[in-house]
Amino acid sequence: MASRRHYAYYIRGDQLALIEHDAVSGDGQTLGQPSLDDIGPSGGLLWKSPVADITNGIEIEYAYSPGKTIYDESDTIDLPEYLAKALVYYVKAKVAEDMMQLDEKEYYMKEFRYLLEKHQSSKIWGSRTTVPGIHAIR
Repeated sequence: MASRRHYAYYIRGDQLALIEHDAVSGDGQTLGQPSLDDIGPSGGLLWKSPVADITNGIEIEYAYSPGKTIYDESDTIDLPEYLAKALVYYVKAKVAEDMMQLDEKEYYMKEFRYLLEKHQSSKIWGSRTTVPGIHAIR
C-alpha cells in the first residue's frame, strides 16, 4: 500500500513554491502526520522540495497578473491625470463613509463614477450617430 504524501505551498513575491512533508527524520525514524508546528524555524527541515514522480495526482493552477505592486505609502501609482482626479474622489468617498457622512460619500461616489464613465467613453473612436428606425417620423 502506498504511503500518503502531504504537500503544501507558499507564495513569496511572484514565486509559487510546492513543498512536500518529509516523513522520515534525519535518524531514519518515520514521523507521523504533519502539523502546523512543523512549519517555521524549528520544523523547517521537515518540508522539502518534492522529488517523487506523481502520475495522476497534482494539478496546480496559478494566475499571475503582471503589474507594479504598491508596498508603502510613498510609492506612486501610474495613472493618467484625469483618472487621478477620479481616484481622489474615491478616497474622499471612503473617508466620508468611515466618518458616517453618507451624503458626502454619495456625492463623491457620483463624481467618481462620472469621471470614470467619461474616461471610458473617451476611448471609443469614430462618430456616434443614431439611425432612425423604420417607424420614425421623417
